[in-house]
Amino acid sequence: MHSRSETSKVFELIASYPTVGTPAFHWFSGRPSEVAGGVALGAYFSVNYQMLQSKAGVAIARQIPLDRLLTESDAPFTKTDAPNDLAAQVRATEFRLAEILGHTAGQVISAISDNFRRLTTIGNA
Repeated sequence: MHSRSETSKVFELIASYPTVGTPAFHWFSGRPSEVAGGVALGAYFSVNYQMLQSKAGVAIARQIPLDRLLTESDAPFTKTDAPNDLAAQVRATEFRLAEILGHTAGQVISAISDNFRRLTTIGNA
């Protein structure tokens, strides 16, 4: 979901409907300090390579706990060197996240895989 310019209102709505599901924020554009509020609601946050090219995007990514992080391509809307290679876009995002967060690419890739698996099995166990 998006929360552009309405993060607090979206968080309030999520809190009002706790059984609606697990929120996943796509290209979160709130303030870095607002990430913690989403985490408290059980949210996940997806990032893409283009997002990680801005200071604001990097600041947000640094606030997302590794166990709440997902990747996305946002194709066809992002500008990359490989516009038709979604796997390459995601891999570039993973490597950039590793650089930003101070982890190895393997740690980031493993965490994102675990997060996706956990997110897609919530309520299905």
